Amino acid sequence: MAPAALDRVGMGQQAAVTVGEVDATWLSRPVALLVLLPFAFFDGKRGALSRNQWIAIFVMGGLDVMGVIAVNASGHFPGKEFAGIGISAYGALSVIMAMIFLKEKVSPGQWAGLALIVAGVATLSVTQN
Repeated sequence: MAPAALDRVGMGQQAAVTVGEVDATWLSRPVALLVLLPFAFFDGKRGALSRNQWIAIFVMGGLDVMGVIAVNASGHFPGKEFAGIGISAYGALSVIMAMIFLKEKVSPGQWAGLALIVAGVATLSVTQN
């Protein structure tokens, strides 16, 4: 992978080759947790979470870890750049799933953001060939 293309996905893939997929993932996930914790504590909503909400949080965390391990593991294979392209669509997919399953409203600005994500992923996929 060229130095200019070295991003967090590329760094995770290189770390996976060096130390293994799971170890590379455990290097990144605690940092992500530390970044997100302040948002959880200062969101303005107070109250205890229910048992089902805790279960959902742990399931989402587990799925996140498995996804990062899978993307990092692609560092061992040719064409590993395509894993970065695929993971780039994650933000758009999460918004669309929230719209479908949670009945979230998507503003015009969010639709513009989704269009930019799709255009960016398409650009990445063309430039990787």
